[in-house]
Amino acid sequence: MYSKSKLFLTHQDIDIKIFKVLKFLDKLPKAVEKYISDNFSCPAGVIGCRATHPEISFDCCEYDIAIFNKQSHTKNSIVRIEDYNIKIINFPLVSKLNDLSLKGIIIFANNDNLDLFPINISRIHNYRLLLSALGKNAIIRSLFIHEKINISIKKQQPILSAMWLKISAYYFLGGILALSGSKSMPIHELNQIRQMDIHRQEITDGIILAFESIGLQRATRSSIKRSIEGILHLNSTQYDSDFLSTKIKYLLDKGLIADCYYYIGKIGMQNLLCRDEKFYKRYTKLIQNSLDLTTESEEIQQLSTNLFAVSKKVLKN
Repeated sequence: MYSKSKLFLTHQDIDIKIFKVLKFLDKLPKAVEKYISDNFSCPAGVIGCRATHPEISFDCCEYDIAIFNKQSHTKNSIVRIEDYNIKIINFPLVSKLNDLSLKGIIIFANNDNLDLFPINISRIHNYRLLLSALGKNAIIRSLFIHEKINISIKKQQPILSAMWLKISAYYFLGGILALSGSKSMPIHELNQIRQMDIHRQEITDGIILAFESIGLQRATRSSIKRSIEGILHLNSTQYDSDFLSTKIKYLLDKGLIADCYYYIGKIGMQNLLCRDEKFYKRYTKLIQNSLDLTTESEEIQQLSTNLFAVSKKVLKN
């Protein structure tokens, strides 16, 4: 099943890469391997935390399978094979953005033996530069959102101003994480931030402000329970909506309350960014419940002002 001749490696990396691949192969469920072998004639590879950070992946984490087919316009999907969730992600082209997603990929060569080998995607050597650019862009987007916060406050729309503050905070934290050299993994993001090695006071201050803006101090089973119904309703039309509830339940069962609260907010942010102003105005109560939003305008204004200031410092230094 495993062939050294299939490895695209330099001599100095080969021992480490072979060890990682063999370790991955040993833990890859046979049902997942068989599903890939039986269903895809084009190259397919495992990405995400299962490939890059198996040591932190949860039992609820899916196997993200990247499918490389230039002719395919198939939508992403999730299938359940035995006890495993498999997310099919189509990559018709390898772009710079995809390079970030494909870092650490383990590719399957589709032949009778289903050989497994690591591959160096072209331009991956620019990964750190691309990640840094992604981080700066996220913090810049966070800065621009403060204008939306101010407009909502002036229009006396406290729920929308709180929503934009929370979204701004998530952008800031995702940006800081990228600048530190790590790509965000939503269910693991809070723990990724905890593990950061921080040497700049403005970054520490910004993270504290962002956590407060998100409302992490309000993370309890009760607040999560209030948010669950709303967040599942928001995502009811998404292809992975059922899978979302499984992840939330897993985090709660493991007692990871803060991580669960953070993850729900992150999913809500991603969903709401795809909505328009009409939706925001029509479904303010749904948004408030889903994101566990407070409506204290003075507090929102103060947090927004402070987060804006620290974000500018981070970008400047």
